[in-house]
Amino acid sequence: MKIDNAVVVAVKGSYGLFLTSEKNISSNINIDKLILEGKMFLFNDNTLFQDIFPNEKKKLLGSCAELSRISTLKNKYTIFKLPKNITYFYFGFITLKEYDNRTKNSEEKSYFKNNQNQFYPILFPICENLNLTE
Repeated sequence: MKIDNAVVVAVKGSYGLFLTSEKNISSNINIDKLILEGKMFLFNDNTLFQDIFPNEKKKLLGSCAELSRISTLKNKYTIFKLPKNITYFYFGFITLKEYDNRTKNSEEKSYFKNNQNQFYPILFPICENLNLTE
């Protein structure tokens, strides 16, 4: 799969991040529709999901540089550029219930209206990091 000009989208007041092609970003962005069309994915770039990875790959999670803010749409959506050192993504599926359990925090609410057991695609970036030790 190829995602041209990939960007990350955050929704103000909600936890969770989404990855899509920059061409899918517009002033009337519809995250739910883009996910259903296979044009947007759940995204996580930290170690909250480390336990599901093989031992040799666990150290690669969370090794990416910080996301860089590009713009804000309608004072609701923040668009971020991905770090240049991303070499590939791990692709998987997760239920919204499990995603919410791992990513929730006390300051924000879930973007999704309910914790469904339906599976959604999720991407985890793996970055080059020359300072990693074996």
